[in-house]
Amino acid sequence: MYDLNYLVSVTENDALLIAQLVDEFIYTMETDVSEMEKAIVQNNFKSIHQLAHRMKGSTSILGAVKLQNIAVQLESMAHKKSGKNYYEQWEKLSEEFTQVVCALRKKYPKVKGVYE
Repeated sequence: MYDLNYLVSVTENDALLIAQLVDEFIYTMETDVSEMEKAIVQNNFKSIHQLAHRMKGSTSILGAVKLQNIAVQLESMAHKKSGKNYYEQWEKLSEEFTQVVCALRKKYPKVKGVYE
């Protein structure tokens, strides 16, 4: 689901910093997932591409490989302006994101004062 080894390494295992970065990831992804749905409904390939590209980067930092792979597919589809199953891919992305958030929150409860 996710692998925080890279994040642990670059933060030198700073638990508070990791928790803050997890909060940042969740906050940003919640916004991006919502914006992605709007872009798909509007057939806005440029926005789909940009959002998927950003998601690809943030998911890689958290080692969320399945999420990253879905973002890569959406980015590629939008770049080519091809494919008709954008919404299906978005549903997979949204579902996987929800599962990742649940797993992360078990280990890293929300940091007080972040995004409140």
